[in-house]
Amino acid sequence: MAKPSILLAIVAPLLLLPAPVAAQGVTGGTTSESDGVGGRDLSFEGSVAPACVMRQPNPVRQNNATVTVGTTGDVNVDLQSGFLDRTTGVPNAVDVAISFPITCNTAHSIHVESQRGGLVNPAVTGTDGPFRSRLDFTLELRWAGGTQTFDTTSARMMDVAIPNAATGSADVRIAIPGGGTPLVAGIYSDTIIIQIEATS
Repeated sequence: MAKPSILLAIVAPLLLLPAPVAAQGVTGGTTSESDGVGGRDLSFEGSVAPACVMRQPNPVRQNNATVTVGTTGDVNVDLQSGFLDRTTGVPNAVDVAISFPITCNTAHSIHVESQRGGLVNPAVTGTDGPFRSRLDFTLELRWAGGTQTFDTTSARMMDVAIPNAATGSADVRIAIPGGGTPLVAGIYSDTIIIQIEATS
């Protein structure tokens, strides 16, 4: 059978660079005439624009899979030969975890979407006798002290609203269960889009 694969595509975040803090100039202040001493107030004012930055991801766990991070930050998850039982065609369990360093200086949202709603063999429609042509998985997102999950058997996306600024690592885990009906030969793939956006 052909080697199945997953592609985890990372979309560049909406990035607004913070405006530098800059002196607005010397303003007319108070002058003290006592003891012959004068003075002026020097006022500083600046602004920081809302921004979210997603840096280069790091593979944390890759059971029955190989995770490769490209120079642009895109991630490819290649299911290894150990993923499939060669004598039965039944998949073994796959467990992948990837850490995404994120900094958002304001309230923000994260959108995660499986474009195909599971690992799908597009060359086959429906089932092929005693075989199946799709493989569902669970995706878990841990970020800012919370955990959100969706399973492609019933959903293909999730939106997570974070009401505050946050910085740290967003951990994405993809779990493909083992067992079940054997897979028909072919290429199985999906693309997962992860987007982060400042919302205030």
